[in-house]
Amino acid sequence: MGRQARKWFGLALEARLQPDVVMYNSVINSCAKEGRQDDAEHWLRSMLQHAMSPDRVSFNSVLDAAARSGQGDASIELSSRMLESMSSSSIPPDMISYNAAIRACVRAGAAESAAAFVAALRGDGLHPDD
Repeated sequence: MGRQARKWFGLALEARLQPDVVMYNSVINSCAKEGRQDDAEHWLRSMLQHAMSPDRVSFNSVLDAAARSGQGDASIELSSRMLESMSSSSIPPDMISYNAAIRACVRAGAAESAAAFVAALRGDGLHPDD
């Protein structure tokens, strides 16, 4: 799926179509579905380099990629960076954001990091799923 999305993105550029947030999100989400966190982060950076503002879907897709990738500490670090980037971009993380970050911790066996994310979500006025 990821290759297909990147292919369509490339074809759109060849046709001189202006990429938009939806196009980028499609590629980022396809990377997430395959657990390719480095590629997902690459496409998010590409958005920023092209003066596009990521939205909550953009960030949550990168967080999902980190949760699925199973890259241990690297996944947790990326999750932390994405949550910080969301806050600094005036896009408050939601439960989807925090759930993905916590899933990355669970997959890595990092209970302390998971607890820190739970504390952060509570600090943002959110409540863990019952």
